[in-house]
Amino acid sequence: MSRQDVENAAQDRIDALGKMAEDLGFTQAILFAHSQETGTVVTTWGVDAVRSAQAAAGANAIKKQWGWPEDTIVESQKVLALQQRIAELETLLAQKPVFESEEVDEETDELYVNDEWVGRPNHNDHGWAGKDDMNRMFERIADALGIEVTERRPDAN
Repeated sequence: MSRQDVENAAQDRIDALGKMAEDLGFTQAILFAHSQETGTVVTTWGVDAVRSAQAAAGANAIKKQWGWPEDTIVESQKVLALQQRIAELETLLAQKPVFESEEVDEETDELYVNDEWVGRPNHNDHGWAGKDDMNRMFERIADALGIEVTERRPDAN
């Protein structure tokens, strides 16, 4: 097996390590494996982004202790992917509000994310189901970003 084959099989190693860890009741795992042909391979797994980051940090600490080259000290791919997605969502939130109604009825809430106005799910335009769907969408986006959604009545300051 060539070194490129080892790199191409990275997701298979991650999946296998994850299955083993879950079967044994672990929330994170680090695998150091070696063969004469391919050298040493390090694979980390975590049940979520936090545990993935911790596993990668643990592997990196071991690599540093063993004097491995600096270019082998890497962040968890799961964490890097989530950071990229968060940046994309923050960009979307920073753009023009998702929707805005000209008319404001008595039951209209304005939605704010991190105290920044992002929309007004208006019952007149969207009906109750649409208004509820929009509220849930904003809450899911904010939850993914780890920030708070607040509702304010138009007459509130």
